[in-house]
Parts: sequence; C-alpha cells; structure tokens
Amino acid sequence: SVTIDGKVNDEVLLKPGAKKVWKAEKFFTITAGNAGGVQLKRNGQPLDPLGARGNVVNNVKITKDEVSK
Repeated sequence: SVTIDGKVNDEVLLKPGAKKVWKAEKFFTITAGNAGGVQLKRNGQPLDPLGARGNVVNNVKITKDEVSK
C-alpha cells in the first residue's frame, strides 16, 4: 500500500514484472508484504531494497532526499 502526501491511499497487488507509478508533491509512505521483492525507483534512480525477500515493512517514508524506515 502507498500513502501519497499523507492523504491519498492506493493498495495494489503487483505480479512479477508489473510496474506502477505514483507522483507526490512531498512524500510517499509504503507498506510492502515482500520488501526484498519490490524494486523502487525515485525519479528514475533505483533505491536500495526496503528489506529482505519475504519480510514485511510498514510505513517506510520516501521523500525526494531520503528513505526513512
């Protein structure tokens, strides 16, 4: 699930190879059920994995400058 700028929520189940794009003014907050299986990019640049494959991560905040777990 993704919360955009603290107000808009989106919940998706992506199949392998699927892509989803979100746009925010300030930040995203992400919860992922398979943290190591998700590849994130910010403005086209890859981010480090949010956690190990199979691990759940909750409320990871991603801004234009940082990722806060």
